[in-house]
Amino acid sequence: MKKALVVFFVCIGAVAVCHAVDCSMPVLVSAPDSRTVQTITGTVDSVSIADSLKGLRSEIVIGVASGRQHVLIVKTTTTIYDPVWKPIGLEGLRKKDSVKVKYRTTGEGLAEALSIKKLQY
Repeated sequence: MKKALVVFFVCIGAVAVCHAVDCSMPVLVSAPDSRTVQTITGTVDSVSIADSLKGLRSEIVIGVASGRQHVLIVKTTTTIYDPVWKPIGLEGLRKKDSVKVKYRTTGEGLAEALSIKKLQY
């Protein structure tokens, strides 16, 4: 009788595990929340390219009309375009270039550039 009871509970446990796989939640990748994405237009004050030996990450400093400067982190996933929407690298941006940047603020309070478009001014 004890063996039959043990076999019964083992079978019930196996059935529960098999059904748990069917009930798992799919992993979804979603776009950033559009309400948290902000846009800034200004001129490039400086561009620094990442140097892993020195522990530096890529950054771009944008000056706006009010005189304020915005420091934005540029990640490898940041898309950078020229005025005719051709992709360029970070090294394609120069001081005094007019740009439009879409960015979001991370949980740590850093501004992370999502896309940078060089403007024709």
